[in-house]
Amino acid sequence: MENSTEHVVEHMAFKRDWLKREGINTSAARLARVQGDSMMPTIAPGDVVLIDTSKRTPPLRTAHTIDVRHRAPIFALRGTDGAQVKRLLRPAEDQLLLVSDNPDYLPRIMQLTEGAESNIIGKVVWWGHTNRE
Repeated sequence: MENSTEHVVEHMAFKRDWLKREGINTSAARLARVQGDSMMPTIAPGDVVLIDTSKRTPPLRTAHTIDVRHRAPIFALRGTDGAQVKRLLRPAEDQLLLVSDNPDYLPRIMQLTEGAESNIIGKVVWWGHTNRE
C-alpha cells in the first residue's frame, strides 16, 4: 500500500446491502492497492484492499486470550516507511505487534504512545486478487 496522502486513482463498486451487512459505513470505506510481498500468500502485490477507517483499534489480546486457531486481524497503518498492511496483535495496552504473513519478514513491536493509534488507518475488511498466470 503506498500513499501518505489520499487521492482517488480508481473506483470500485460494492453493493450497499453487502456493506451494510458487513457493518461498513460507505463514508468510512477506502480502497488501496498493495505493494510489496510481506503479506503473501494472503495479500499479493497489486491486490486491492478495502479498509474500514471506522475500525482503528485492534483488540487487546494477552497471552491468555490469544487463540492460535484464529489469526490476528489485518489493518492498514502509517509507518516511517509509508503506509503498510499488517496483522496487528495488541499484547498490552501500550504495545502493538506487527506481523507479516510472509515468513521472510520478522514481527515488529511498536510502542503505543499518546496519539500513536492515529497511525492506524483502519481494518482491512476485504481484498481482491488479480489472477496473473
